[in-house]
Amino acid sequence: MKAGSLTCLAAALGLVSIRSAALAQSPLPDTQPPGWTYTVVSGATFVDECPPCGRPDILEPVNGTFRLRLLRVTPLSSNFAVENIALTSTRPGSPDRVITGSGNLEYGGELALRQTWVLNLDVDDGFTHHQAVFTNQTASPDRLWPMLSVNLTQTNGTFTQVFHLQLPAAPFQEIWFSTRSDLTAGTLPKPDAAVSDGDLLAHTGRVVRRQSALIGAFGFVPPNTGLGLDAVDILPGGEIAFSLKNGASSEQAGQVQSGDLLSDRGQVLRRNQDLTEGFGVKPDAPDAGLDGFQSIPGGEEYFSTRDAFHAPSLNADIGRGDLLSNHGRVVKSNAELLAMFQPMDPGTDFGLAAFHVWPSGEVWFAVEQGFTTTDGQSYAAGDLLSDQGYVVFRNLELLRSFSPLEKLADFGLDALFIVSDVEAVPGPLSFTKFAATPTGLRLDWSGPGRVYRLWGMDDPTSPGAPVGDITPDPGVVIPWDGSARRFFRLQQW
Repeated sequence: MKAGSLTCLAAALGLVSIRSAALAQSPLPDTQPPGWTYTVVSGATFVDECPPCGRPDILEPVNGTFRLRLLRVTPLSSNFAVENIALTSTRPGSPDRVITGSGNLEYGGELALRQTWVLNLDVDDGFTHHQAVFTNQTASPDRLWPMLSVNLTQTNGTFTQVFHLQLPAAPFQEIWFSTRSDLTAGTLPKPDAAVSDGDLLAHTGRVVRRQSALIGAFGFVPPNTGLGLDAVDILPGGEIAFSLKNGASSEQAGQVQSGDLLSDRGQVLRRNQDLTEGFGVKPDAPDAGLDGFQSIPGGEEYFSTRDAFHAPSLNADIGRGDLLSNHGRVVKSNAELLAMFQPMDPGTDFGLAAFHVWPSGEVWFAVEQGFTTTDGQSYAAGDLLSDQGYVVFRNLELLRSFSPLEKLADFGLDALFIVSDVEAVPGPLSFTKFAATPTGLRLDWSGPGRVYRLWGMDDPTSPGAPVGDITPDPGVVIPWDGSARRFFRLQQW
């Protein structure tokens, strides 16, 4: 990584901004350290090895989070604190193994990228604690920054026990998505347990928006919450942009096509033909559907369609699995998205049900039709994949926190939105209202972010704790009886 890239990296990591305010509107110091939250993705494992025993290694799947904070940048590399490591490995029939701690990561290099990890971890299996030091044996990163993946080995193990930790992770707080099939969440109480294909979900196990709330402002005739949810994006100010699987008639907007981009505020943001106009498609052309959508900084809009169509401006046919731009270009063909997986039939268009393009250019996506690779690996339509050739989450991993009662191998994946510190928004962000309500305290705010999180603390010098969930709403009501002074901060993405 060159010095110029490291300078950009330092600037990027400084984007995490938490603004301060209190009931008295007094200025407070920013005590939340800048950094990125990472979440462990598919393929993470903890291994308990006994080198002289000859027994099979004990391999356990791992999930959890950690935080990466930039310490310094040199001409050749960047040095990070790895903090708040909170991992859990699952052991059937035994207590989960809890892994906590901190460490250091050096990332960079003059001629080739290298990574050097040193982690000091407490490994608690429910019976014993091990103070284990881990480092990596292979220095070359195998994922595109800011994605991380490392194989760590314990350096202070014993003759009969050595731990290993395979740690792939990505910088996100939450993944928001919808499913193709309805499900019953074993983790939610009735009637909230019923989840439809039109609801917007978070991988942490909560419903971000019910479809009834998304479409409520449209006044569809007849009222219908079974319209599905195909594409979703959150726009500045928390406006939710989305498309439906089926068209419908609206008292507010007239006839709505399945390929139209709608707003939860009751407006049609883009007709389907507005998106495809850059390809020379006529205004009276048939609706091609809208499977995925993402607004890109600078005004460009990426999308995918349900149906293939002809592009007169390119004199070419556009596939339903191609990633497109409203500027009339193919960002990536379906074949390019899948190239590193090497599907058995590379000529097949597997569709593009959902996608997210990272600032690095890496694309996370889900296909409409599952496929098998030349080495016999199978991928379902609901799996979240990377165009770099790895699985982000299998479909059931993405739904783990919901514990679906239905015994389906794949519930599908349609809408997709990523809450990531990589794309955090710097100010201006400020509170606009504090008001007592019958149920607590109403706090409203204004800022250019797409989603927000409120932090609360009794002491203005402490980092505090989240108050409620990450939300696109520009305000919340929180329990508060007025008996003690409370301070609040806002974070936006």
